[in-house]
Amino acid sequence: MDVILDPKELDEPELKTFTENRVKCSLKRLFWLVRKIKVRYSLVPHSNTACNQNCLIEFQTFDHRQIEVSVTA
Repeated sequence: MDVILDPKELDEPELKTFTENRVKCSLKRLFWLVRKIKVRYSLVPHSNTACNQNCLIEFQTFDHRQIEVSVTA
């Protein structure tokens, strides 16, 4: 399983290590199913609320299907 962290505005090595470890721990039962995971952090432009970070997670399975999950916090 490959974990790719693609931060647009964030460049913290601790965040990268934490994210990779968290993803691998969370998906250890799906290890046989997931080929590649891409995690992308970005800031929400012109945010007037407390929600100002977006996280997009893309899973790619071994049969080349893609699943995308987007979370704003």
